[in-house]
Amino acid sequence: HANANELGLILEKTSHQISVILTDNGVGFNYEEGKAKDGLGLKNILIRVAYLKGNIQFSPNMPSGTKVQITIPIT
Repeated sequence: HANANELGLILEKTSHQISVILTDNGVGFNYEEGKAKDGLGLKNILIRVAYLKGNIQFSPNMPSGTKVQITIPIT
């Protein structure tokens, strides 16, 4: 859907958390519109991150694409 041809992935673990940063160079998307749609893809991600008491943030990846940051606490 994104028409991306590049994907970046950074995975880090500290004693307190796991963080994941995903970036692509696609066309991007409107997060609020994506949440409102009937598809399960985005909803599944949100539910799984919430289950792990984590945080997720979507933002534009300049100059194009999407950046997703996920942080999961380690207990």
